[in-house]
Amino acid sequence: MCTATIDEYLATSYEPECEFVDGRLVDRHTGLKTHSHALTHVMVWLYEHVSAYCVLPILRVRTSPTCIRVADVCVLSKDVDDEVPDTPPVLWVEILSPDDCFGPFQRKIDELLKFGVPTIWIVDPYERQAWIGTPRTGIVEAEGDVLRCEALNCKCRSMRLVPRRRRQLFHHNIVVLIEHAHRDQMASLRRNQIGQHLRVGDQILRQQQNPFATIHRIFRFVDPA
Repeated sequence: MCTATIDEYLATSYEPECEFVDGRLVDRHTGLKTHSHALTHVMVWLYEHVSAYCVLPILRVRTSPTCIRVADVCVLSKDVDDEVPDTPPVLWVEILSPDDCFGPFQRKIDELLKFGVPTIWIVDPYERQAWIGTPRTGIVEAEGDVLRCEALNCKCRSMRLVPRRRRQLFHHNIVVLIEHAHRDQMASLRRNQIGQHLRVGDQILRQQQNPFATIHRIFRFVDPA
């Protein structure tokens, strides 16, 4: 683990970005596709729903005189002008990576709550789980898979913030196509009938056949004419 002064840290760009904790440079486990994909999902959702605030990725925040932490995504008041803010963000988002260790991560969360961050969202895109951290409750699992932030008056289903696997995305896109093309007929379909055709999609996907064949079959099923 490398050491540096806080001035050296602030004057240096690191790739990937690291954190400064009491004179030590602390690595962050980022750069993997799933992590980056989840970060993008979070950014887009927050940008669309909390437009009155600044939504920023990979931001250095001075949490104490000797510590600078880096948020995967954070939401700040537009009144904050500092390049390295020293005021708590309204919302701090941490996206987990496979190499994250519990001990150092727990210390970071404790530090952020002590610093005064009112809400922390913790998203695990690999296990598709999410937690909320607040000074009052500590870290708790997102109830009903819903992430909430009282300060922003917003809530979001956590599964909207994590990338789907290829087959899950394939299923989702087919259902969206059906909903848009045959919205009136969807009410008359039984769930097991839709599932039957999604299983056909699974088979085609495994055989690497043309997925549009499945969409065509479903459209014929919904509207045989």
